Amino acid sequence: MRGIITWGLVGLLLAACMPASPLASRSFPVVEMALSSAPEGAPQVVGDGSTEALTPVAEPAAATALPPPAAPAAAAASPPARPAADSRYFAETGFRIGNRYFYKFFRELGGTRNFGPPISRQFRYLGFPAQLFQNRMLLLQLDNSVYVVPLGNSAFFPITQVDGMTLPPVDEALVAQMPQDPQAPDYAIQTIAKVQELVPDEFNGQPVRFLSTYFGSVTYEEAFPLGDQPPEVLPYIAFQLWGRPLSRPTPDPNNPDRIYQRFEYGVMAFDASTGTTTSLPLGAYFKAILTGENLPADLAAAAQGSRFLGQYQPGAPPPALARPNELPDSNFADAFVAEAPPIAWDALNFTYAGAPFRANSPEYGISVFLWGEPGTTARDLEKVRDLGFGWIRQLFQWRNIEGADKGQFDWSEADRIVQAATNAGIKIIARLDYSPEWSQRVPAPNGPPDDLTDFADFVYAFVQRYGPSSTAGVGRVDAIEVWNEPNLTREWGGRPIDQQQAAEYVRMLKLAYQAAKQADPNIVVVSAGLTPTGTQDPAVAQPDDVYLQWMYDAGAAAYFDVLGAHGAGYRAPPEMSPEEVAADPSYGGHPSFSFRRVEQLRDVMVRNGDAEKQIWVLEFGWTSDEVNPAYAWHRVSEQEKADYIVRAFRWAHENWAPWIGVMVLWNLAAPGWTRQNEEYWWSITNPDGSVRPAYEALRAARQSGELP
Repeated sequence: MRGIITWGLVGLLLAACMPASPLASRSFPVVEMALSSAPEGAPQVVGDGSTEALTPVAEPAAATALPPPAAPAAAAASPPARPAADSRYFAETGFRIGNRYFYKFFRELGGTRNFGPPISRQFRYLGFPAQLFQNRMLLLQLDNSVYVVPLGNSAFFPITQVDGMTLPPVDEALVAQMPQDPQAPDYAIQTIAKVQELVPDEFNGQPVRFLSTYFGSVTYEEAFPLGDQPPEVLPYIAFQLWGRPLSRPTPDPNNPDRIYQRFEYGVMAFDASTGTTTSLPLGAYFKAILTGENLPADLAAAAQGSRFLGQYQPGAPPPALARPNELPDSNFADAFVAEAPPIAWDALNFTYAGAPFRANSPEYGISVFLWGEPGTTARDLEKVRDLGFGWIRQLFQWRNIEGADKGQFDWSEADRIVQAATNAGIKIIARLDYSPEWSQRVPAPNGPPDDLTDFADFVYAFVQRYGPSSTAGVGRVDAIEVWNEPNLTREWGGRPIDQQQAAEYVRMLKLAYQAAKQADPNIVVVSAGLTPTGTQDPAVAQPDDVYLQWMYDAGAAAYFDVLGAHGAGYRAPPEMSPEEVAADPSYGGHPSFSFRRVEQLRDVMVRNGDAEKQIWVLEFGWTSDEVNPAYAWHRVSEQEKADYIVRAFRWAHENWAPWIGVMVLWNLAAPGWTRQNEEYWWSITNPDGSVRPAYEALRAARQSGELP
């Protein structure tokens, strides 16, 4: 393996099949694992079924090269298509994989192809979270690593008679042939080599394909979505799924067409009548033993005396066990009660039929930064009120609310902000974006989730809690913005921005619209503010007007109440037309570099028959940046900024009614900003709360009626 597989790496891979060292300080659940060549600290089963820690061993030297598999690995079949709603939910069984670590392990080791669907909820088993799948059982350890419970081991599943089949027992002589000394420098390599020796692709003239199935169970792309590991590691991933062989291939004495081979974590079965090799559903058999449901008579007879037989007591209070002393620190309450199916957002048909709210032309708003700033929240909201503004735009990062795992919400900070603004009489536009880590298989900063329904589910929960009709008592949000600036690669996980990507954003918008309207029909759904870029490069950005037309081409008109736009003025005064700016290189030489660029977006709306809707400008302003070259080229003075902002509001009132709605100025400074932050230079206040000329000019214009 090019000398890279040291005991540390092999130990990491092999340890995923066994309790890891963090458990050394705690008694591990009795999983009756009779075969243990475990790394340091892993418990080992002793004669009476109790566990004890192994004596620590010294780290061996680097392992030698791994011999190639005896036969080419079979190509893994594509997993079946997932439901339209909640990719973790499996309609065929009524259960979902709620735990992010289980789900990641499940996906990276072949999904339903190897595990089958989940057949239980998560439950507590001997002190640890666990979940049953059709073919296997997973357990979560203290360090959040996932352990495959060895259902194929005879101490755990000693049964050989099940559902008319006669399975081979554990062959102790074969077990003795496996490498026994984990201190040996080539222990891991020799373990895999022994698997290759003892697991055949042909047996008794039959193409059983056990070896190909073993090493072809997981593809490189599944196991290493980042592509950051050498291919030689892949056999060790397969080892996590099957473990060591515990028997030789054995024909069924009552059915010569069937041949079985037992492994630590499963049993392979070949059926000569169909020519197929499958994994027996040991998880389903184990569930039948626990529940008594769908329990074959021969399995029931073989399980007599097992501590698992008939343990589950449906409807009983926790721990819902018949003999809890036999399964200490376990809780099976509702473990096998099917879960309610999620809402299939694609199946709903909410479409735009008139906005639930129409703003005056304009209404006044400003972007604020209240998240994590309880000490300045009241100060900044008072600043907004003092301006005579009625709206704020606040970012609510999805990852900060549902970051722990899907369905696990921390509303505390969002509650604080929404309640404070509501108490101050200020309306909120909630910008919703930033995917949590668990939603992406390959991390993509500020990229969309792998499954857009995850975002829709979050939107539903958010609007249900805070929508205009909410009775939760934690304040209200009047509008949501679905993502931000998707015409920039940096706002879409670094992916190319093209017409296909615009259609993907429209799909996100559609699902979010369904979710939001299902939660509260009175919420205003604003499409993501598109940024005027002047750049037409898929690797960087697309012009906002081009992107908007792509959105309409993908059917976006039906799925937003208000168009979101951004209207940075760059260095041009607000009255200067896009055509004038495009004709003058000193202003940037492109129509994007104009506050009135918004009018060109309006033209796109009209051409697409969408003139009824308003535009809300979600960011606009001028910068006085003296530090950052990307912005300093179009800086204006603080006094010019003050003058331009007032004139921009006045221009909108006089020329854009009735299609202009809320206009959100960028911004009140966040407390932690310094002169190095480009955002600092757009602000109309300082981080300490003191005001700049633009603030004073706006307050005076509102108080005098110059800005009605």
